[in-house]
Amino acid sequence: MKTYFDQILSVLLEDPYFQKFKFRKRDSSLIQKTKYGKQFIELTHWSYGNLSLDIKPQYFVRFDILSKWFEKFSFKTLADQRNGWYVGFDGRMLGKQYTYEFPYYETGSYYNDELRKLRDDIIECSEYVFDEYSTLEKAYQKK
Repeated sequence: MKTYFDQILSVLLEDPYFQKFKFRKRDSSLIQKTKYGKQFIELTHWSYGNLSLDIKPQYFVRFDILSKWFEKFSFKTLADQRNGWYVGFDGRMLGKQYTYEFPYYETGSYYNDELRKLRDDIIECSEYVFDEYSTLEKAYQKK
């Protein structure tokens, strides 16, 4: 049986932009491997009983070269280190909405408008983050 989140996710994934990402269920992340590491769109979500589902997109970039360098100094397990990231943003940090609310009882235009806004904001924010932090040099220049 599909959850409400699964239904929303399946509509999002119909957009061609998301075809380059793989979905990782354990942390609700869309992941794309790059020549320098990985790009993540994490879709943190929680439910308020039978009232609504809230989704908070976050955008992360991981640089493999940094992970390799820090491996011998870190107290974290290798698995934790390899799932880590070095640059991260949420919508509020990028001038967008922080969370997107999907009440269970809403249908029609509210649902469609909120879903469209979620999709458009995810695409805009991820394109910005993934471009601005596409190399370690660009990331260094941003800081």
